[in-house]
Amino acid sequence: MAEHAHDEHTAHKQSPVAASIVGLLIALFFGWAFALLNGGSWTSGVIVAAIILAAHTLWMIWVTDNRDQ
Repeated sequence: MAEHAHDEHTAHKQSPVAASIVGLLIALFFGWAFALLNGGSWTSGVIVAAIILAAHTLWMIWVTDNRDQ
């Protein structure tokens, strides 16, 4: 098995759709938290941060965790 900086989870490989839904919900939660820290508004900075977090999450689930299959 190749060494990865990311801890692999078998749930990602067994059910990537469910993992993606959970990951996107987590990204939405953090986006909401960033918005609250920013006075409650979804500014462009908050939206960009949430999109980057969501994209990173999906990349880790669909690409990195499935690389060695």
